Parts: sequence; C-alpha cells; structure tokens
Amino acid sequence: MRPFPKLTARQEEVLEAIANHYTQHRVWPSYREVAAALDISSPNGIRCHIFALKKKGLLEWAPHSARSLRIPTLLLGEVS
Repeated sequence: MRPFPKLTARQEEVLEAIANHYTQHRVWPSYREVAAALDISSPNGIRCHIFALKKKGLLEWAPHSARSLRIPTLLLGEVS
C-alpha cells in the first residue's frame, strides 16, 4: 500500500464522491455528477480539485471524453 499524498478536505470529498458513485452505479461519474454529489452548483467549481488530484496521481482522465474520470485500479480499494 503506497502512502497517499497530502490532500485538502475538499479533495478527499471529491475523491470519495467519485469512488462512491462508481461503487453504486458501476460507471464513472461526470463532472456534473461529482458537483451534484457535493452540492456545488457549477461543474467548474470542482475542476481545480480534480486537476490537483490528477497531478497527485490519484485520478486519471481523458480530456474531451464523457465519464472520463477514473481512480487508478490500484487505489480504488484504498479509497472506497
């Protein structure tokens, strides 16, 4: 098990919301679904957190693709 990089409280919430959505629906969430889960009115409000999580290696995504957020397989069990 590798140590998690230091996360802000909001980054932890975002990561948990993504993992929970995948666990419940077996499909990765869109930005809008993550924003809705955290009661954020704009998907742009979550963009910076998602970018920071990607930079820390905790998220992957394909630009310009729907439902492109993914938690790397090795980390999924540790987050949820």
